[in-house]
Amino acid sequence: LSACYNPGEYTRFAKVSLINLSRLMDRTLELAQNGYDLKKKEDFKKIRIIRTKSEDFPLVRCEPGKIQQVFFNIIKNGTEAMYESKEISLDQPEFDIRFFVEDRMAVIEIRDNGPGIAEDMRKRIFEPFFTTKSPDKGSGLGLSVAFFIIVEDHKGELSVESSPDSGANFIIRLPLCD
Repeated sequence: LSACYNPGEYTRFAKVSLINLSRLMDRTLELAQNGYDLKKKEDFKKIRIIRTKSEDFPLVRCEPGKIQQVFFNIIKNGTEAMYESKEISLDQPEFDIRFFVEDRMAVIEIRDNGPGIAEDMRKRIFEPFFTTKSPDKGSGLGLSVAFFIIVEDHKGELSVESSPDSGANFIIRLPLCD
């Protein structure tokens, strides 16, 4: 894909269109809220969600299904980390989600208040099959797929800032077009 899409352009099997990413995030959060297995100990409905969107946040050309998959993978991992953390006691699990524009890029930050990520894991977090979970809980593909979708398919950037006991902040940067 080029860095800037043409309206209605088809890429592989999906249609690229101008998308309100804040609304797409709302739909993703609804999916997460309604889709969590009741047998699991994670109760997504108990997580506080804080959303901040700059007034000038534009529509962004993207493949909405793929971007929603990225949002969902990050939210799912953050939820599991917040609930699986035995080292810290969270009074209130929380996601702080921000939308703003910086350097001709639409920026989406998804910050959790979970246990954080050690440096050695942070360096490998986007590698295919890298996981800290048992095989029955994850394949290690969610974040590598998210990375591919953002970097390869959308010519953007995906990074994470974190340290132990400080939560994690996933930063998605998508190019804006004229």
